[in-house]
This record gives sequence, structure tokens and C-alpha cells, in this order.
Amino acid sequence: MEGIFALDFGTSSLKAGLIGPGGNLLWSSSRVFPQVPDYSNWHSNQWLFTLEQVFSEFNRDRERLNLDHPEGVVVSGNGPTMVLLGKNYSRQRRGNWPVLLWMTSPDEAREGEPSFYLPKLNHVSSSDPALFQETTRVMSGPEYISWVISGSEHTISPHGEFQPYIWTGEGVRNYGFPPELFPPFVRPGTVTGEVDGVGSAITGLKEGTPVIAGGSDFFMSLLGTGVIEEGLTCDRAGTSEGINYCSASPVDNPHLRTLPHIIEGKYNVAGILSSTGRMFEWFRTFSHQRSTSYQEMMEAISRVSLDAPAPWFFPSVHHGSSWDFKGGIFAGLQPEHSSAELGRAVVHAIGFSIRSALEYLSGENCKVNEMRSCGGQAKNPLWCQMKADITGVRILVPRIKDAELSGCAVLGYSALGRFSGIAEAVEGLVSIEHVYEPDTGRSRQYQKKYIAWRESYEYIQEAAVHLPYLQDEAEQEDSGGR
Repeated sequence: MEGIFALDFGTSSLKAGLIGPGGNLLWSSSRVFPQVPDYSNWHSNQWLFTLEQVFSEFNRDRERLNLDHPEGVVVSGNGPTMVLLGKNYSRQRRGNWPVLLWMTSPDEAREGEPSFYLPKLNHVSSSDPALFQETTRVMSGPEYISWVISGSEHTISPHGEFQPYIWTGEGVRNYGFPPELFPPFVRPGTVTGEVDGVGSAITGLKEGTPVIAGGSDFFMSLLGTGVIEEGLTCDRAGTSEGINYCSASPVDNPHLRTLPHIIEGKYNVAGILSSTGRMFEWFRTFSHQRSTSYQEMMEAISRVSLDAPAPWFFPSVHHGSSWDFKGGIFAGLQPEHSSAELGRAVVHAIGFSIRSALEYLSGENCKVNEMRSCGGQAKNPLWCQMKADITGVRILVPRIKDAELSGCAVLGYSALGRFSGIAEAVEGLVSIEHVYEPDTGRSRQYQKKYIAWRESYEYIQEAAVHLPYLQDEAEQEDSGGR
């Protein structure tokens, strides 16, 4: 048998890869879910349809490439996302179950309860009592897929300190939910079951293949970039983005989010930029460039001289711990500006917001000298170089840029005894392929532009107080979610 088969269910697409014991990518695929970009009314068959497509592709290629059967399968995915399974749910009779996506499902939180999941279920119980009454089991995305292929029902939590952010018995009681809705907890890297006949029929995987607990894509990206030691930083950049610093202690700052790290005893201190990839996709659509590749778009943007007058873009009139794209504003538009100038404004806004997050981290003694970048944005060399120039820090890109897949492999090979633990698996499987050094001259230019952008942003925030529409947007952000 050969390789760990890793699956990562992102917000917009499913990424899959077969990873060898040396960390090499033997096979990979990525498929966009059929309903994207409409994330409303999401159901589980969106995932299963795409899962079957990926495995159909893999099974054809496996024979052509003369690959052996995978040694194990590990699943990760976005969160907090919940699948609501109804009465008499069964893998033999596939149901198309409602899914509460992390970014579209409203929250109704109880004071003092840290769970990211229970507030979503609480909103369902108050807004759609019939759906809530029909629900007999809830699972997060990765656990749902693992159940589909193995029959094992569980919830993944890295350790006890993180568990309250998922749910606890006390939290379930405080919300008044039946405890039988919630599967038992297991740790990442646990062999939770095996591919059975039902799972084999769906995937083509060999019956008896171990199914190993993965978990949140956020945690898998930390493992897949090797950010498991204090002082290392991961820039995880896909639909959303997080600047994740590994710290020995928690940080209390309204512009940063601190959560327990997947490595017990460490903490992840993050600047959350919740819409960077989504914002670029928005720009790509409204500028009629859907048929233009990312590389071509970045080449056009890079040809706009830094000295040329171009507009600013401010994605939000307000931000706290989760910087979002809402109530955005272009400023300084001129008749001669094209999509390249507008695109430059958008990518500069993303870069300047990353730099702002680095400043907040630095103010809390979390100094970042380099970032390990992963996700879709890490695949564009021009954008990686521009990030290095804007932020003034080195950008390191791993060999497998979809680092969630590498993180799954770290857990899979550890579970199968190929490594003594996570640290040894990271050392054996994760390697850096490209390093982007900041250009000194361009960094000096960006320093001036960043200061001007930040000062202008402050003026925009002040203006929002006097403009009713913008004030409404800011108030909605203040009162919304996490």
C-alpha cells in the first residue's frame, strides 16, 4: 500500500492528494463545489457529489500511474460548520442534509459560552423549530465525511483546552440541547474506523483502509507548514486568511484572536482577515475577468507603476478581531483608471491589512520575521513577492502549497506508526520550496504608501460616523458574530 489519501473540504472547493512517506505529492486534484459562489441553502450532497468525482478521477489515474492502494485516509475541513442529520439517518439511504456553513449561518450566542458551534444551532432552534426537532445528530464537516466512508460517529478536538470552543457538556446543558445530538470526542490522529462496504462503494478505496481523524483545516495548515514551535508564523490564505503566530502564552488584544494551538500548551495568536480571497474573487467578477487567470491579472496589476496615481480601496469601515469585506469603498477614482489600477487597490488593501495584523502582533511581543504561506494565494509568485515587499518579511512557501493536505499526512503517518509523533512527522514530511525576500527599495516605497493608506483609513472610519449608510454597516459589524 502506498501513501496517505488526504481530503480537505474548503469553503469553495475540495482538495485531495495522495502523499508519500517522504512528503512528496504523488497525485492531487481540486474541484469547485457545484453551487459556488452561492453559499446559501447549502446541503451535504454538494460535498458528496464532489467527493465521488474526485475518487472517480483518482481511481482512473491510480491504474494509469500504477499507484498502489492508499495506506490510510484523513479528512479535514472548514469550520465552524455543522451538518444537521435528521431522523433515521443512514449511509445506505443517503439524505441531503442541511449544512450550517461557517460564514453564512447566523449565530445566537449565550453570554459566557465560547463555543463557535452551539450559537449556530441555537439560531436554528429559534428560527426554524421544525428543522431543529427533526435533527437527531450534528456533525462538523470532516467528521460527517469520515462517517460516510466508515460509519464512525465522532467529533474531533485536539485536547481539553480547545474543547469549549467546540462544545462541552455544560455548554450543551446551558443551551438546553439534548446531549444525544453530539457525538463523542476523539483526538486528531486517532484511527476512528475503517473503510467499509458502503464507503468503498462511494470512494473505490479498499475495504479495511484505516480512517484517521484529521479535523479543522486551520489546524492542518499549521501542521502542514511546520508552525508548531514558538515564534513561527503561518499565513493561511484561501477564501479567508489568517496570520497565525505560535505563542507560548495567550494574548488579550481586540484586534487579534487567541485560541489554543493543536500542540497542547501552545497558543495560536492570529490576525483574522476573513474575506481576502473572497474579495479578490469579487473583484475578478465585477471587473469581468472570470476567464482571466490569476497570473495574468497579477501581471497586469504589477505593470502599474508604484509612482502612478491610483485609487485606494478600503474593504470595511470598521474592523475588530475579524477584518471583513463589508461596506467597502474605493477612493480617488479617475476616468483613466482601468481594471489594473482597481486591482492594484484591492491587492494593496489586502497587503496593508496583513501588515497591520503584523503590527498588532509585534505590539504583543509576537514579532514576525518570516511567514510560511499556504493556500491558493501561495501559488502565485507575483503575489508572494508583493506580500514580501509590502510587509517587509520573508515569505516561505512549502513544497505542498495546500498545506492542509500535508497536515493530514502528518497525522496519518503518525497514527500508522511511521513516525514517533507529530514533531518527527513534520520534520520528515514538510519542506520549504520557495523563499521570497523583500526588495529593499520597493519595501521603502510601500512603507510610505502604507502610512498614507492607514491614515486615510482612519479618516474613512471617522466619516462613517456622519454617513448614515456607512454608520449602519459599522453597527451591523459591531453586533454580529465572532
